[in-house]
Amino acid sequence: MPAALITDILVVLHNPLTSDASEQRASVGLVIDEQLVVWQECVVWGQGAALAESVQGLVAPAWVGRMLDDTEALLAELDALSEEVTLTELLPVAEDDASGLTRRALLTGQFWRQRPAAAPTHTVTRYQALRPALRYALSLALITAQAQVQRNSLAELMADYCGTTLPTTPMPIVRTQQFPGRQELWQPGAAWGWRLPSGEERQRLGQGGAALQGVLRQTRRYLQQFSPGQWPSRLLVQADAWFDQAFDGDVGKVLGALYGLERVVKPLPLSIENPFPATASRLDAWRTLREYLDFRDMQVQLIAHTADVEDAAALLAAGVLAGMRISPAQVGSVRVLRDRVQQCRAAGVSVILSDDDAPTPASLQQLGSVALAVRADLLAVPADAAVWLATLPAEAMQRQLAWSDYRSK
Repeated sequence: MPAALITDILVVLHNPLTSDASEQRASVGLVIDEQLVVWQECVVWGQGAALAESVQGLVAPAWVGRMLDDTEALLAELDALSEEVTLTELLPVAEDDASGLTRRALLTGQFWRQRPAAAPTHTVTRYQALRPALRYALSLALITAQAQVQRNSLAELMADYCGTTLPTTPMPIVRTQQFPGRQELWQPGAAWGWRLPSGEERQRLGQGGAALQGVLRQTRRYLQQFSPGQWPSRLLVQADAWFDQAFDGDVGKVLGALYGLERVVKPLPLSIENPFPATASRLDAWRTLREYLDFRDMQVQLIAHTADVEDAAALLAAGVLAGMRISPAQVGSVRVLRDRVQQCRAAGVSVILSDDDAPTPASLQQLGSVALAVRADLLAVPADAAVWLATLPAEAMQRQLAWSDYRSK
């Protein structure tokens, strides 16, 4: 690789297209030899000024003046950087105050609960790693800059960094609908997925998930009627701990609900993501459910999705998972992504990549390149966007593989 220096880092904050400032985007640009700038976008969720300060005050002093090809050292330093943040936390409430009943109220027979005062808070200062989305954007900009200097592609350079080789065929895609959205036969053979609602919207799932079972039953009938020979490879339900909430953590009842869903969709394989919170503190529930599924000889696959390094490691070590969904911009730099994927491979767990942070055409195309480089087993793209947006990762993979095939001749 020709000698090249990182001579500056630029930050541009973009105004959101909507009135919701939380969707504000930023672009970070690596300046190479004062002649080339490589831009990478990221969502800043209303923290654009803080992000710019982190780049100029922390990342630039560590990176500017360094050789561009010192990849591992640069990414290790990026992941090790920490910034000071101020948080507002609730103070514990004394037991006597928690009831809301004063001594005067008790003596006068006023046994109704008094209106509680506002919960007391205090501010604390802590140090934490730089925002994962920023670290991911900077690391992608670094490898993209190397690719441009070498006249190579992002997928090939990232595959070299991850110690892999590019596959010969694109990865399959699952297009996830917000429940109860109807799936379409837009990509035969791909997996189909639903994201369950959150908050009060979960009432739409019905008692014990009756509405979810109804949607899956209709999906199977739809496939039997209109596409008997081209069924999706599997059905994926991104539950976001709904089963845990709906059945008050009763693993036996969760098993019963999954048994009903499996009967409805047979012979299609069923994958459930995060039936419980994907945390080390709920590991016993994951283990018990896995044991129940094996005892009943059920084919339901358990998928986990978490950005936390320790939680992911604990779930992988427990041997309860069939797959793990990874959102690159939520875990950190491509170095962290590489390590997470390698942990999944060592545990025999499949890898699903997704872009959950307000995806754009550029980010979806990059997702295709990253998926090829880490050899993901599946890509999850949101169906809320237009169909043509959901096809961008597949098109990016096809172009990359065509170019790789041409160069190999």
